[in-house]
Amino acid sequence: MGRAVAGALGLGLARRAGARAVRTRVGLRLRPDRTFGDYGENRRQAQLIWTPGGDVSALNQLMPGGPYLDFPVAQGRNADDVCSVCEGALRLAAAGLPDGYAATTRWAFIPCFAAYPRIRVAEGFPRHVIDRNRITGRRYFVGARRGARGRRGARRRPIAKSVQMTTQYFPDPPFQQTITPATTCPVG
Repeated sequence: MGRAVAGALGLGLARRAGARAVRTRVGLRLRPDRTFGDYGENRRQAQLIWTPGGDVSALNQLMPGGPYLDFPVAQGRNADDVCSVCEGALRLAAAGLPDGYAATTRWAFIPCFAAYPRIRVAEGFPRHVIDRNRITGRRYFVGARRGARGRRGARRRPIAKSVQMTTQYFPDPPFQQTITPATTCPVG
């Protein structure tokens, strides 16, 4: 234990100075072991920038600037890969990192890309887009399929259909629906 292994991946989670552990929406507790200050000129270069989505109120606080935007701006251009999940694509957009690349996000947030004309928005509603070293994607929810089955499946069906649409779960959906493109950006 503690010994370096050739080819092993070291993972470090960075945070702003003074921040504590973060609990995700699904209850996962992340304990960052580095600060944003550990990276920068004559210091470490992040190899991977991974930007999660989040609650709209949190995005409204993070989008205008500050350490959670400054870090990807400073590190993203030289990172090997720049990735986002769901609304995290908007934080990357605010940092200018998908400029000149194709990108996607959850369907309800696609209109937000209008504020970033240098991003090529992927046609349709793909689950993810890989454009060179930029990977953007949206979440999906497998529980929609499970929620519509079983003894109480008939009562759960309307909820499962709503979850399927909200989370854009369309690889092999239990219900046939069509995504109606959103027309307004919920952030801002």
